[in-house]
Amino acid sequence: MTEIVSLPASGRGSPRILASAIPAPIRNLDTGPDGAIYLDESDQPVHILRFSTAGGPAKQIATFPGLAAMSQGTTALPDGRTVVKTVRAGRPRLMVVEAGKEPLPLVNTTEETSGPVTAAGPNQVAFTIGPEPHHTLAIASLLNGRVTRRIAFDKGDPQSLASSPDGQMLYCAAAGSIWSIPAAGGEVRRVHAGESVAVMPGGKSLLVEMVETGKSRLLEVQLAGGGEREIPLNGPFHLTDLPVNSSGVRNGKLAAPLTSLDSWANLAGVVDLTTGRITQIPVDFLGDFHDVCWAPDGNVIGAAHEIRSTIWKIQPESR
Repeated sequence: MTEIVSLPASGRGSPRILASAIPAPIRNLDTGPDGAIYLDESDQPVHILRFSTAGGPAKQIATFPGLAAMSQGTTALPDGRTVVKTVRAGRPRLMVVEAGKEPLPLVNTTEETSGPVTAAGPNQVAFTIGPEPHHTLAIASLLNGRVTRRIAFDKGDPQSLASSPDGQMLYCAAAGSIWSIPAAGGEVRRVHAGESVAVMPGGKSLLVEMVETGKSRLLEVQLAGGGEREIPLNGPFHLTDLPVNSSGVRNGKLAAPLTSLDSWANLAGVVDLTTGRITQIPVDFLGDFHDVCWAPDGNVIGAAHEIRSTIWKIQPESR
């Protein structure tokens, strides 16, 4: 909540509350010659949306207030639910959402849980646990929400997390490198340079995003030492510098946020990982997409900010 107070210019006297219990952040404030106060109240609620690759209407799965959710870190799970990174009582908390149901904690713990997050096999999920700096990864069961394993990680702050299809190997982007981490414990190895990572279908190669001089590049990196292939991105749109989503790759295509010279906001789109062609999904929602991934049924899940702003005039009571 926000209060508007007046303070004596002399520095003497007590503050006077002019307005209280304003629920949204105040971006700008000014006064008129008659003493009226003008303020710009704005909010950016995060909507979790489901839509077709053909575009059209978007179905709203859940909505979080702008200060309660992070649009990055949204990931689709194999069971059809969606993980969302939220803030509860000032602490990061991973929640799972389903259409028509109240959000629930992803795991049964009072510890901080945060992204990046990835499905790790059919019935497990991996994420970071504990306060910053995030030096511990956790694996939890999707069946009962219990943390089953903790993995020490000291290679930097995790920016992206992915898993092999069987959940036996994790891949983490941190400090400008991609690291392989055995889920059962073992030596952490550097695989390649990169800012984010996803596992290609079949688990024999990785999709690595590299951001160089403000431009994103995509590489397919073979895990068995077979080299790498750069995906020649083309089309009127560009990838953002946001991490690729661990559930963003399906049937040779990457679902991702896009930038365009014709739009201030990020758009939802698809990259053909064979040809590099980037196309926009013409979804019927005006918002700023920060995360896009595939749902298990082939639809698309997007996390987008809706930007709302209202101008208010407050006329304080005279004394």
